[in-house]
Amino acid sequence: MEATLNNRTDVLNTHIVSSESEPLYFVETDLGYLRSRFNRTTTFLRSGVVTLSSSDLERPVVGAIHWKEKAFEIQGEKKSIDDVRRLEGKWYRTK
Repeated sequence: MEATLNNRTDVLNTHIVSSESEPLYFVETDLGYLRSRFNRTTTFLRSGVVTLSSSDLERPVVGAIHWKEKAFEIQGEKKSIDDVRRLEGKWYRTK
């Protein structure tokens, strides 16, 4: 299945859509108090599937980027960016 970004000018707040233009994921970024792209706190990846929870429509969070902590969170498991960084052509990790 092919997926593309709905809004390529603002990748921190966009939709990831299928080739049939159905939303697969929603990308939303909390910009914090100053509302500046340099002050972002968390970027959420929300599922395109809508579930009913309490009295409003809420899309479940499947992943997040915690910018200040420099960490990814996927399905509730948090890893630092250094732990998931990929080094091309290296057999083992060196610092």
